[in-house]
Amino acid sequence: MRIIKQVILPAFTGLTLCLLGGCATPDRINMEFDTKSGQPIPIALPHPETWVCLGTRTVPGKLQTMAWVKPVAMAPRQYQSGKQSGAAIYQVGVLLYKPLEKYPHEWSESFEYQDLPRPAMSPQKYLDFFKEQQKHVCPSGSVSPISISNTELLLEANSGGCERFGDQDEIDCFLFGKTDLFHMNYMVKSREMTPEQREIGIKAVTSWKTN
Repeated sequence: MRIIKQVILPAFTGLTLCLLGGCATPDRINMEFDTKSGQPIPIALPHPETWVCLGTRTVPGKLQTMAWVKPVAMAPRQYQSGKQSGAAIYQVGVLLYKPLEKYPHEWSESFEYQDLPRPAMSPQKYLDFFKEQQKHVCPSGSVSPISISNTELLLEANSGGCERFGDQDEIDCFLFGKTDLFHMNYMVKSREMTPEQREIGIKAVTSWKTN
């Protein structure tokens, strides 16, 4: 298995950080990708040949997003031989505004990464905020914390089949840096994910760590 390790700088510019106060150094996050199937797939996702990289989107000072989906009934890609550089891999994706919404085919699972400005609240306060937002957009849904610390929040959010989102069950991990909030999300399009999917989701969203 060929793995590429990337240390990703967030979408902030130095000027933006200075404007936010203190000219803080942007936080970093370590990512690992399996590239053997010809696309950069997060290393913790099993059967990378069945996943598709949708690309990246960056808005300096606001967000950086990367997304992947597992299409329904897609023939697995063949593993490639030979070397492939990190630069070549990142040319596989295309720039999309809302990649999960614009993907033209049916998919069953997704994985998404976001780098956002760190909110002025603790992980516990952010959990309370998350629950409150869930009540407004998806009243039938539920939010269940899995673990929480001073720098990390791990939770499961279920839509309960609400009108806005339909059947969705997801695992979310939020890493709180000094300037950035890193969000990793694993979602299954079903009323409730299986125990195996839950295990995969938790492993996937917690596999990327800040320095």
